[in-house]
Parts: sequence; structure tokens; C-alpha cells
Amino acid sequence: MLSKQYLTFGAFLATIVSASPISVPAPEQGLVAIQQTEFLNGTLTWYGEDPAFTRRSVNAASSKPLEKRCGSTLPQCSTVHQSYTSVCRTLIDNLPDVGIPNSPRSTCYNVGGVTCCISWGKVIDNARFPALRYAANKVMDVCVERRSNGEVLVSGQTKDTLVGGTCLYQCLSNRATNCDSS
Repeated sequence: MLSKQYLTFGAFLATIVSASPISVPAPEQGLVAIQQTEFLNGTLTWYGEDPAFTRRSVNAASSKPLEKRCGSTLPQCSTVHQSYTSVCRTLIDNLPDVGIPNSPRSTCYNVGGVTCCISWGKVIDNARFPALRYAANKVMDVCVERRSNGEVLVSGQTKDTLVGGTCLYQCLSNRATNCDSS
């Protein structure tokens, strides 16, 4: 009796699967299959962006190209304008929970003559200072330099940081200015 119930349930599932077509993204939609895994008598597929697609238009009738997506927050490290990681960590961990004003475009912490700043290249709409932590922490995770004299320094920027709906450059360094606004 139990095997008959399983057989009936299996037939029911097969009917659902065959009656429910799955839409697979076409290459012209900008997605490619990244990985496929056999899963419960089917295939589980992960799709990602096709790098060749980013410059093509969404449809043939439109000449407007796709805009660059923002938010990957990939750090680029620098060996100039470095600050001590301990000072930067204090700054990051103590950002006030208040709105980010249009000007200035940086916030800095100075202790014992050592300065660490988080700076950004555009006016940020609708965000609070803690929103700057994510990119600053990414720079801290990737761009630390340990010198033979014991100094532990950091300097870097992210070029595609999404803060409060604004895509911008964000820097972590010993200076409050010159974070590229591209």
C-alpha cells in the first residue's frame, strides 16, 4: 500500500514538472551558465553575467547600452598615503549613526599625529555614516601591509561602492581628499 502511495506521488510530481516549463535565460539576456549540478532528478544551474554582454544593448530596438552595475566593492590597494591599521580600525568601528552630509566628503580620525580617513568621490544621497563601513572593511581585509619594522599599514580604494543608492569611489588612507570621483 505504501509503495502505491509513493508511485502515485511520483507520478503527480512528474506531471507538475512536465507541465511547468522553466525559462532558461538566453545568451542575449546577458547571462551564462556558471555551474550545473544534478539535483533531485533535475539540474540545478547557477547563472552569472556574461562579460561580453555588458556593452550590448538590452534589445535590438534600443541603442541605450547597459549601465555598469555597482556594488561589487572590489578593493584596489595602494602603497602611498598609508595609515596605521589600528587608527583606521578605530575610525571604522566608531562611525556615528548620523546622516552623511553633502560636504565634506570625508571623515577622519587622528591620534598621536597619525590620521586615517574614509573619503568618497560623490555626494551621497540618503545614507548614514555606518554605510561606509562595508567598503572600508573590505580594504582593511585585503590591503594590509606588514612591514619588517613592525608597522602595519593600509591604504586602498573601491571604485564601485554602492552607498545609499549612489555608486562611488571610496578610499581608506591618511588623507581626506583626492578620492577619485569617476
